[in-house]
Amino acid sequence: MKHSLFLEALNCQNKTTQIPVWLMRQAGRYLPEYQAFRKKFSFEEMQKDPEIASIVTLQPIQRFQMDAAIIFSDILVAGDLIGYPFSFKELQGPYLKKRLEKPEDIKKISLSKACDLLQNLKKAIEITKNENPVPLIGFAGAPLTLASYIIEGKSSSDFKLTLKWMEEHPEHFDHLLKILSSAVIDLLKWQADAGCDALQIFDTWAQIVPPTKYKSILKHTHYILEELRPLNKPIILFCKGGINYSREQVELRSQAVSLDASVSLKEARKVFGNKVCLQGNLDPLTLLENKEIIQENAKKITHEMAHDPGFIFNLGHGVLKETKVEAIYSLLEAIRK
Repeated sequence: MKHSLFLEALNCQNKTTQIPVWLMRQAGRYLPEYQAFRKKFSFEEMQKDPEIASIVTLQPIQRFQMDAAIIFSDILVAGDLIGYPFSFKELQGPYLKKRLEKPEDIKKISLSKACDLLQNLKKAIEITKNENPVPLIGFAGAPLTLASYIIEGKSSSDFKLTLKWMEEHPEHFDHLLKILSSAVIDLLKWQADAGCDALQIFDTWAQIVPPTKYKSILKHTHYILEELRPLNKPIILFCKGGINYSREQVELRSQAVSLDASVSLKEARKVFGNKVCLQGNLDPLTLLENKEIIQENAKKITHEMAHDPGFIFNLGHGVLKETKVEAIYSLLEAIRK
């Protein structure tokens, strides 16, 4: 692989003044070239076709020269490994074809070591690595986020069912998280073996759990990280709402932490010390503003993190579908000046 600022920053060894950048959901609906595929294929069809998945993965690399690519997939893929496959509806987002309704149904869950979706994902990774030397990120949803989808059946505004499970069936809920942890480990190992250079764990719904209870959730994340450590692949942990859990995250010893827009990067550096890579954390809503506001906010971050050898510029969450391509160009211009 050619010289990579992204990988150097992950190892807190970026000795240049240039800050590496990639964006969560950088391959997505805001891109005209992505929309061209979506007019012909459903999300599921694109994901199941390794050639298309690879092309989509590399679209933002070819257009913007991002410092890393993230494989075109979904955080819910691990659900397929335990018999809870997801589908995708336009305007609604991902949903589960069936949901976990009763605690006793957990006994029926078995972990599959292989499925068509994994084979297609492996091929997509291999094709992508052959096409472009840019560092490639593999990823998975965290156990809590996966559990919330499996219990709710889809995204939720209040996660009542998930929180009810946690309160009324704590042992069953903990067992579900253990099963999902094993699925996440298998999925991430699969992607690493296929050629991914780094891995990211997305706990998108971390903020639904009160900080006092989240520590019991993090033990499963800790288990995943420990099981993956022998791979010698950098792992980025993203917990949305992470300001509540940053001190607990220090104990996990993740090589990198991706932070949402609620967190001060300067304060996070004090908490995590200088041996953990920090990634983030521009508010995605900023990209809906004009060029001046976008660049002003981007420069606040770059100035704050200037000369930090372990910093990667990203968003506090994924690129919004309403984002204009010109906004990304404006952002990159500010970062790369």
